[in-house]
This record gives sequence, C-alpha cells and structure tokens, in this order.
Amino acid sequence: MVTSSLDWSRARILMYDRRPPAGDGRICLLWPAWAYRVTAPVLERRNLDLFERVTLALCQAGIRQLDRIGEIVELDARLCGHILDRSVRSGHLDGRHELTDRGREALRTGTSAQLTEWQVCHVFEDPFTGELWPRTADQLREAYVLRFTPVGAELELGTAGRSDRTVAHRTAPPTRGPQRPGAARVVEAASADRAARRVFQVRQFERDQGLAPAAAPGDIAGPQGAAARADLAPQLDRIAFLADPEPVFLAGFLVVPSDGGAETAEAWTALDPFGLGPSDFFQSLIYRFGRDDGLLDTEIDRRAAAELVVARDQYRQAGAELRDLLERRLAHEFGPAVRGDRDAFDLMLELELAAQSGDRDEDLERVAHTTLRMYEVLFRRMLVAYPVSPETFESFRRNRSLRRAMLEEAAQRIGFHQVTGLYSGVTENELTKTYQGQGHSYLKALCALSLLAAQEHADHPLRAMAAEQPDLPVTLTTLNALRNRAAHAGRDAANPQDAQWCRASAAAATRALLTLPEPRTERTHL
Repeated sequence: MVTSSLDWSRARILMYDRRPPAGDGRICLLWPAWAYRVTAPVLERRNLDLFERVTLALCQAGIRQLDRIGEIVELDARLCGHILDRSVRSGHLDGRHELTDRGREALRTGTSAQLTEWQVCHVFEDPFTGELWPRTADQLREAYVLRFTPVGAELELGTAGRSDRTVAHRTAPPTRGPQRPGAARVVEAASADRAARRVFQVRQFERDQGLAPAAAPGDIAGPQGAAARADLAPQLDRIAFLADPEPVFLAGFLVVPSDGGAETAEAWTALDPFGLGPSDFFQSLIYRFGRDDGLLDTEIDRRAAAELVVARDQYRQAGAELRDLLERRLAHEFGPAVRGDRDAFDLMLELELAAQSGDRDEDLERVAHTTLRMYEVLFRRMLVAYPVSPETFESFRRNRSLRRAMLEEAAQRIGFHQVTGLYSGVTENELTKTYQGQGHSYLKALCALSLLAAQEHADHPLRAMAAEQPDLPVTLTTLNALRNRAAHAGRDAANPQDAQWCRASAAAATRALLTLPEPRTERTHL
C-alpha cells in the first residue's frame, strides 16, 4: 500500500526487531520516517592475507625488487610478482609499486574494498532533522497490528502459541515534507549499516560464548564515512531514487533498566528499531523531539517509579540479611558479650556495613571515622574507670612547655614507642572540659589524659594494649588525618587495604572496651 507523500494517517507501521525486549520495563514507540526506495551500494570488503600485507609493508619500506621480496617472505619470485600485479589491479600499488592512498588504508585496516555490487533497498529519512537513519532495509516489513488506538496502536510481537502484545505510542510527525537526500548520504547510510551489522554480529557471538570484547567497534567495522565514499566516489551517479518517498512509522523500544546492571547512566535506553542493540541516534532523536506532549515522560516516570519500588524492597531485604550476617560474625569474633555493649556492638556493626558498601572514597572514610569513634568511647570509659590524679592533671594543664616531655615519659613507661604533637597541642579549655566531663570531650585530650593515668594504675588497660599495639598513638594520629581526605597522612582512603587496617584497629579497641564497665558516654570531638 502506497500512501500520499504527506498523508501520515495511513502510514504503515514497520517492525524490524526480531528479538524485542521483554518485561515491564519496555516502552514501544512509533517514530515517523520517510522511506525511500533506492539503488545503493553493497559495501563488501575482503581481508588481506598475510603475504599481501607483508608485500605491501615491504613496498612501503622501499623494498620493491621481486627477488628481494621473495627472499624475505621465502616465496618464489614469480609468486611474489603475482601478488604485486594483484595489488596493482586492486589499486593498492601504482605502476612503480609505490603505495597509493587506498593501499595505505588497506595496510592499516587489513581489508580491501571489493568491486561494488548494487542492490535495491530502502533508506529512511528522519522528518525532524532531515538526517538519514544509518540503516538500510531490503523491504518494508510491516508490523502485526491488532488495533489502532488514539495514541498509537496495539502490536503483536510474539509468534504462534507465544503471544506478546504491546501498546505502541505514536510520535506526531512535523508538518514539513520530505527532503530527498544526496547520493553521498545514501552511501554513508549503507556504509554505516554494514559496519553496525558487522559489529552487532561480533558482539552477539562474544555474548553467546561468554567472551570479553576482543576489538574496538571501529576495528571490526572497517572504514566508514569519508573513507567509504572514497572507494565509491566515481559511481555516485549510479545511485537512483526509484519511487516517491513513503511516510512510515518505525517501531522501536525504550527500556527502563530494572537493576544496577545497566550499561548506561541514562534513565532509559533507546534500542535500534532495526534490531541492532542500543542506538545513540534514536536516543538523541527522542530526547530532542519525542517528549513534547509529555506522554512519554509520564510513562517513563511511571515505569521508573515501579522499578524503584521493587529495587528499594530488594535493597532493604538485602540490607537486613547483610546486617544479620554481620551481627553473627561479630558475636562469633568477640563473644556473646559484645551484644550487651551497645557502644562496641553498634560501632563495629556500623564499621562492617561501611566496609561492605564498596570501595568509594566516602565509604572508606566512613570506616576510618567509625574506628576513631570507637577509640573515643574507649578512652572516655578508661578515664571514668581509671581517672588521672588531680595533681598530675594540674601539672599537665598549667605547664604547656612540659606536656610533650610528660607524655613521652608516660608512653615509654607504659610501652608505647612514641607520641605525636597532636596530643601535646591540646588547649587548657579542651583539657578542663574533658577532665571534668562537661559537654563535649576531645579525642586528643582523652588520649593524653589516659596516657598520664596509665602510668599511675598498674592494671590500666593501656598497658596491655601497648604490648599488642606499641604504635597506637601514631595510629590514632593517622586515623585522625585519614578521616579527612584533604589531609590524609601516609594512607589513602581510596586504598581498600586501609579499610582492613582500620578494621583491625577498631577490633583491638573493641576487645579492650569489653573489659571495661559501660557508663553513659557522649560523642567526643578532636
């Protein structure tokens, strides 16, 4: 059925995708196009064999004598002469056996354009932009239309015994008429179609066999665009338009991803109406011209909202299962008593959840931050159970110049290797508030006062920790810097090994924490 060139009301609906997507996340769209019946080139290319490539490479290097080429490739000189003659006939070499532009292209790609064959096919012009779709079709393949609706049509996508129906939304075409494309654009469309189908076949084979992509699309497809036109430039006058353009609708699909495995960050993906996978061309057209009436956006939002509900429920269920598993792991590692210590249990659980979230900077920084909070709680409890004497406190508070010496002496008596300037730089106000337990406490003050208290109490937990963690004061300084990505100290929060290091430090604090009574604690600050 041929319609008037400006009559869209009776335009045929074409379906080329033999494997339409399944599931609730698909949206079928009818996109307008002008179909031209033309004669177009069949752009076939032949792979060069090894001897042809070596011969061309030798000629490019200036080695063009038959006997010399035969000696290098270990072939009879007469056979080498045949290869050279064939390369001349193919246009790869000139009469002096120097590489032509076509020869350099063949040597680079490993392929050679064959004598052009011609076919009768259809090309499709987008009425919004005037651009040709980068596809050709041997015939106008009509979709199975069950009924027409005010906004489109209901299509049958399945086969006998396997019904698969969908309601397709029709995009209103513009009012302007068709604009016949030039011959060079038909060549480009045929070239792009050949390249896309070759890439699709290779990628389909790789997916079916579970293989990783072996080559870039450009290496699979071969020359396109200007390079393809160069092979056919003398024959552009053979391209003919055989009939008036016919208005048609191409049935294509949009897919709203239902999980995080999508290969794109877009809210939806446009699939090629000709069955060759995701289409950047179709996606661009829809973004620019397919959303004016708001119906498509409404439908996409509805599908995306439904997928979001499912994903959220799955996320919550997975989170609950992960939390239960981690709780059992903590109870096994630290004993059932860890469940009774809410500070130790909650902080270790928070750390474990952050460590399992991924390897993003913010996740690993959260691990470091939670580890630091664990030591804040530990030192606060130590000061409650093992307070520093008033005399030692006053001496430390008033004599700022002696603080470093007092801390180093205490650290050496306990068994720590060294202390850093972070703890001796604490202010009198921070020391007083921390010592009196008024308001917020400060980790550097908590650590300094705990060191002073440990040398006064023979059973202080820091003495046992010093035997296992002799560099603990340095560790805390590193954690403090690691918490802030702008000033990390020797460790990188983007390094997954740092999460393990933080976790080991937090586990040591947890074991010490479980030996202390559990008073009411408050958040501390540096």
